[in-house]
Amino acid sequence: MHLAAIADQYADRVEASAGHRYQLKSVIRSLGEFVADEPRADHLNEVTINGYVAWLRAKGCADSYRKGRLTYLLLLWRDLADDGEIAPPRRKKLTRVRVGDRVTKTMTIDQVRQLLPVADSLSGSYRNGISRAGFWGSYIRAAWDSGLRGCDLMRLRTDCITPAGAIVIVQNKSKKRLWGQLRAATVERIQATMPPMRSSVWPLWASPEMFRREAAAIFADAGLSQFSLSYIRSAAGTAVERTIGDGHEFLGNTRKVFEAHYLDESQLEPHGRMPPEL
Repeated sequence: MHLAAIADQYADRVEASAGHRYQLKSVIRSLGEFVADEPRADHLNEVTINGYVAWLRAKGCADSYRKGRLTYLLLLWRDLADDGEIAPPRRKKLTRVRVGDRVTKTMTIDQVRQLLPVADSLSGSYRNGISRAGFWGSYIRAAWDSGLRGCDLMRLRTDCITPAGAIVIVQNKSKKRLWGQLRAATVERIQATMPPMRSSVWPLWASPEMFRREAAAIFADAGLSQFSLSYIRSAAGTAVERTIGDGHEFLGNTRKVFEAHYLDESQLEPHGRMPPEL
């Protein structure tokens, strides 16, 4: 049986998110390039998968990328093995991919502020009736206030925001409930975009690709083309960490995940550990 069909069945059964479905399809396409064939269940064996991981390394793929590819293949492999379709993976026989620490660099609050005049100066409206300035001006402010991922912001409904700006949402990635707060100025920006009345706070007017292109243009006009919308989340988490030390709680992460992927330690106060002056 082809892995693409197996992955679809698996994703339906576990109610996988759109992002996870995309990653499953992506890794199967990549495996197909390596085996020069349509990947099948019998390709899930130690020899083939070790060869695939080595092939990715030869192509110059990062360790984190290779580990992610291996993780998704192991999901399908173990699922099929549990059903008795194939032999289970023998971890000791599989290539281990070690991912070293990395230094996280994100935006500063001043850089996030640079986006606001660009967003607020946008002219015209989208075909759903929302002005471009209203959409982006409220979206960027809400991304900063809440620290939510973009996928969660796009799922946010108008009835999920109280008049005082409190929001409670179940995160799409972790499936955990997260409480957040929007500032009064942000709520006013959102309310100013209505009418048209709607259920979604930020409904897409076109494809996700067009959404990303529009955001990239705003960053470029602000002189911040090295960043993207996702950096606002890590910047907000780092700012909370600087003030009250609970950046991971704010973003809804474990401390380990927060420090590994979101915390820009260069923005924190110097720790003061130094040897005596020479």
